[in-house]
Amino acid sequence: RLLAPELLVFESGGVDRGYEAYLGHHLGPELKEMSGWATSGMDVTFMVEGSLAYAPCAFTYEASFKSGKTSKAKATETMVLVKEKDQWLIRHIHWSSRAIKPVKP
Repeated sequence: RLLAPELLVFESGGVDRGYEAYLGHHLGPELKEMSGWATSGMDVTFMVEGSLAYAPCAFTYEASFKSGKTSKAKATETMVLVKEKDQWLIRHIHWSSRAIKPVKP
């Protein structure tokens, strides 16, 4: 309900156009493999200009998978929202992450 029909997602060098494409090509397969997700250090700023808004964000996340694997990364994300009929909808998401490598003793 929060995603605009013309959603455009940039992630990992790929482009998904629309919720169904994003769910089918990227988000859906990831969610099927995940068993947990936690974020920390969320730093987000909201900026509104008329019927457009954007929210740049930086955070750290740790994901766990059904296989037993875990990954920890620093991530950045920008969402662009548009106000339509008194409701804010997410029209664009651009997100990027970089693995945090364990410190060697």
